Amino acid sequence: MSLNLDQRTGSTKDVVTDIEIFTLNGVTYSVKNKTRVNIALKYMDLARKEGQDAAGGYLIEALLGADAYAALMDWEDLTMEILSEVIAIAQKIVLGDLTDPKGMKNS
Repeated sequence: MSLNLDQRTGSTKDVVTDIEIFTLNGVTYSVKNKTRVNIALKYMDLARKEGQDAAGGYLIEALLGADAYAALMDWEDLTMEILSEVIAIAQKIVLGDLTDPKGMKNS
């Protein structure tokens, strides 16, 4: 028995809202509260193979997009503490989908 994944797609009936991640120079950067599990899988693979730093960089770029990632890179006042906070938020969004796929837990 095998699964035909070509005929399966994620549910489009879920309510999707934005989660604000950070505001910089008057621009608010946000992500959808429904992330793609393949991003989580790629993140975990990178963390295992390349380490947390590489995985964290991938994760925030994949979730936030190129504009937000570039804004962080170009912000001269960025600290490791702030970057770690942004990565932690991204991890919670992505890995939360894996540990609570049906949204059963309250955060």
